[in-house]
Amino acid sequence: KSMLCLALMINGKPIGALSVYTDRPRRFTIDEIWLLQSIANHAALAIQKARFYESLIQVERLHKELEIAAAIQERLLPKGAPEFEGIDAAGRNIPSQQVGGDYYDLIRITDDHLGIAIADVAGKSVPGAIMMASARAALRVNIENVYRVQDIITKLNRFLCADMLPYEFITLFYGVIEVSSLTLTYTNAGHNPPLIFRGDEVIELWKGGPLLGVFPDVVYEEDQIQLLPGDILVLYTDGITEAINERDEIFGEERLREVVARNRDLPAEGILDGIFKAVEEFIGGEERPDDQTAVVVKILPR
Repeated sequence: KSMLCLALMINGKPIGALSVYTDRPRRFTIDEIWLLQSIANHAALAIQKARFYESLIQVERLHKELEIAAAIQERLLPKGAPEFEGIDAAGRNIPSQQVGGDYYDLIRITDDHLGIAIADVAGKSVPGAIMMASARAALRVNIENVYRVQDIITKLNRFLCADMLPYEFITLFYGVIEVSSLTLTYTNAGHNPPLIFRGDEVIELWKGGPLLGVFPDVVYEEDQIQLLPGDILVLYTDGITEAINERDEIFGEERLREVVARNRDLPAEGILDGIFKAVEEFIGGEERPDDQTAVVVKILPR
C-alpha cells in the first residue's frame, strides 16, 4: 500500500491532515499531488469558514444572553424612591459590559418605614441576574411577613443556602429607617459597609454577619443607630471603589468619601451625579468590568 499525507493549513498553522491510501504500492504522480493539494486547500478553507460562523453564533448567543440579563436586572431596580417627609433618597445603577448582579431597592414598608437594600451577586450575565431576582423576591416576601431586620436576613440566608451552588454567594445590606424617630435598624451580610456622613465624622455600618448563601445556620445580628438631621447615608457596591484606571489604580473608599464631602450640600441625586462623574473621570476610557451601584439617603433638617 501507499499513502500520501497533506497538511491542512490556515494562516500558516496546521489544523489537520488529508491522507490518501492506495490498495497497492505505487508512486503518486505530480498531477495527483497537485489535485490532492487543491482538495486539501479547499478543505482548510471550509473548516476556517465553519469555525468563523461558529464563533459568530457564539457571539450572537452571548449578546442575546446579555440582553436578557440586562432586561431582568432593569426590572429588578426601583423606578424611583418612595417619598417620606424629611427624607431625600435616590439610587442608581450603571451596568457593566458583562452585566453583573448588582441590585438596590428603596421600599415603602409602611407610611413610617423606609426599607433600603443593596446587594452584589457573585455571578454575571443570565445566571447572576436570575440569582438576584430570586434573592429580591425572597427578600420582599420576608419583608411583608417578618418585622425584625435580623430575622428577615437570617430567613433569606437559609433560603439561598438551599437554592445556590457551592461557589455562589451574595453580599447584602438591608436596613429600615423609622421616619418618625429617625432610627435606622440594619444588618450587613458581608457587604461593603455603608457610610454615614455626620459633620466631619464618617460612621461605618459593619454589624451583621457573613455573606449570604454559604452558611445556613448563621443567625445574623442587627444594629440600631440614631440618625440626625443633616446625616447622609451612602450605600455602594465594589464596582465603585474597585474601579480601575489605566495605571491599575483603584478608585478606593477614600476618593468616595472625598466626593461625598464635596457634594454634601446637594440633593441626593446631585450627590449620585458627583459620585458617578468622579468614577467615570477616574477610569477614563477603561472598560467597566463590574456594575456600579450607589444609594444616597439624606436626612433633611426639621
